[in-house]
Amino acid sequence: MDAEEWMALKWQPVSEATARIEFTEIINFFDYCEQELGHTNFRAASTKMKKTSFINNAYKARSAADFLFHLNTQREHWDKIFEKKTIKLPSLLRPLPKPDLSRTERAISSADLEEIINREPNPVFKSLFILYGYGGLRRSEPLHFWQIDIRPSSDWAEISEFPSSMPLVLRCHPSHSRFLGSFGDKSKTRIEHLASRYQLTPRNRLPNNTYYYAGWKGTRPLHMLGFAPVFFVAPQKMLMQFNAAVNEIKEHLQTYRTSAFHPYFFCNISRRNHKAFGKPTTISNVERAWVRAVQRVGLTAHQENRNIHALRHHFVANATKLGLSPRTIQHMLGHTKLESQLRYGSLIASVSQQLSSLDLESK
Repeated sequence: MDAEEWMALKWQPVSEATARIEFTEIINFFDYCEQELGHTNFRAASTKMKKTSFINNAYKARSAADFLFHLNTQREHWDKIFEKKTIKLPSLLRPLPKPDLSRTERAISSADLEEIINREPNPVFKSLFILYGYGGLRRSEPLHFWQIDIRPSSDWAEISEFPSSMPLVLRCHPSHSRFLGSFGDKSKTRIEHLASRYQLTPRNRLPNNTYYYAGWKGTRPLHMLGFAPVFFVAPQKMLMQFNAAVNEIKEHLQTYRTSAFHPYFFCNISRRNHKAFGKPTTISNVERAWVRAVQRVGLTAHQENRNIHALRHHFVANATKLGLSPRTIQHMLGHTKLESQLRYGSLIASVSQQLSSLDLESK
């Protein structure tokens, strides 16, 4: 096809994401063909067909009732090749299923995780690793947390009928949440507050190739102000480490008054990079810190499930061992949309009550 023929098609450009999806579907189709028909040399088969006769015959066979008339010649060609073979065609072409690995098999070991956290000197990364491994958060979620999202345990009474002694960390939607520090005020969204107070944009709305971009994957709110609490499945010694790390971070934030420039809680507190000092931490910072943390205890990162995403699997595996139902775990992870009749706060109280009755020290 030359340039003029290409321009005559008047095809509009598509996004990179669309191109990737379409290319993946093509790969899936050929995977399916190889699985059902065995290896086929399409190039060798196509050389036996003249291009002009193929096109002419296809258009001669055109039928108004057959939207896919242009495939008729190809159908005849492959029918001759595979006339003796019955092929069961799929209703939809989908990627081949991944190996069925349980969360336990994909989770980092508890012994490795505890040693990594115990040896981590930086309170920012220590608290992040605890949130990933014992709070079930996705990698980028805590990077959206504001200083006001780290609450005293007494505030559980504000959002739940069942108070808890666990740390209270609010996982707020970075754009649409209306929690700005008061549980009774819902006058403004976070995207509005960021624009008016700091002239900033939520990190999930930045171009994904920018330094401070952090994704947000559809976490469902459990409260009318647009947040869900983090439910820790952790022994008391780990919660004590989390509280100590959080208090150290708070002292740093207050000393250097970072809230004058941005609202974020997890910041760079190391002076090794003076340009980044006091600014929000990034995904790349966390990933490098994880590799250093794993190496610090004499292990190798990205082997035997020693990666950040495996910490989320660790949370699910532990919650499953404790006997929590899959649906409860889904709510804890933020997977599931609530039914309209479910009153805000009742599910938070239900999960908190279930956790309070479990023996977390043995996990």
